[in-house]
Order: sequence, then C-alpha cells, then structure tokens
Amino acid sequence: MPAGKQELPRQEEIFAYVDPRNEAAQDEMEIVFTDYLKKIGAYLPPDRFKEVEEVTEFFQVEASVIIPV
Repeated sequence: MPAGKQELPRQEEIFAYVDPRNEAAQDEMEIVFTDYLKKIGAYLPPDRFKEVEEVTEFFQVEASVIIPV
C-alpha cells in the first residue's frame, strides 16, 4: 500500500470514488464513460432534452422504476 494511504473498510472502499477528495478520478471516469457511450452510439447529449410540463391529472396506476447499479 502506498505511503500515506490508509486502508478503508470494504463498505467505504466501494463508494470511495464519490468522495470529493477523489474528484480527479471522478472526472477521468466521466470522460472514459462518455467516450464509450459515444463509441457505441448510446450517448444522449444534454441539449437534446427539454423541460416537460407538470401533470396535474390523476393516474390510475403508478409505477416505480428501480435500476440496480
């Protein structure tokens, strides 16, 4: 283990990439993943989205979408 680096418990280690101190790694992952999405044709540029109006009518059915990551 590099000098000055402390070992984290497994639970904390899993989410270490979201720690603000790891911003450089986050930026690198974002660039790599964005490039990959572009390469496979799955990238959706942010300017393609538009605001949607809030719906005030009642819906008979509600659904929750759960995306495991």
